[in-house]
Amino acid sequence: MATILPAAIINPYDPSLTVQRIDLTVSGVVNPGDLTFSGATAFGALADGTYNSGITSTACCQGIAVEADTFGSGGVTLPLDLTNGTHTLYLETSDWTAGYGLTVGGINLFFDSNATPGISVHTNVTYDKTVFNGFTVTANTVGTAGLGNSGVPGSGSLTYTNGTASVTITQAQWVGGVAPDPPSVPEPSSLLLLAGGVLVFIGKFKRA
Repeated sequence: MATILPAAIINPYDPSLTVQRIDLTVSGVVNPGDLTFSGATAFGALADGTYNSGITSTACCQGIAVEADTFGSGGVTLPLDLTNGTHTLYLETSDWTAGYGLTVGGINLFFDSNATPGISVHTNVTYDKTVFNGFTVTANTVGTAGLGNSGVPGSGSLTYTNGTASVTITQAQWVGGVAPDPPSVPEPSSLLLLAGGVLVFIGKFKRA
């Protein structure tokens, strides 16, 4: 008989969605259009942020819908003018985190219609929107996912600057919708029975 291990706490933004929450601080904007958020990709990654499997994008593939400042407020049209102060972006797609077996997610943020990311980070995934696992900048020597489902180096930076205007990422979170089934572990008695069977089998093999 097997014992089912406790599942991780499941408290997503929406069980049908994978959501990346991005907190930004913007400064130095003088005129509208000085700094725009123009796109994003999110992808399965290795521990150093290297692209591994799966991609969502605001420009291709499984499309990312973007909400600004409040989850559930409705999608925004890109490019999005960024104003001075703090902002939260929610990058939303149909849930795929558990389906792809992700443990680390990579995120690229694009600004001012550039084809290369201005900010690149990676973070451990969670299924609880109250959990923030921290994040790490993805180096510019690492291959990541570009807007058109092509390879692109990471930015190697947590800040993007255009003239006097700059934007810095202060928080990144990757929240899956439905967590994977918890693994099962055989009862100790089952392990003893299994071990006994193996010993008997080995004994017969040696006597043959």
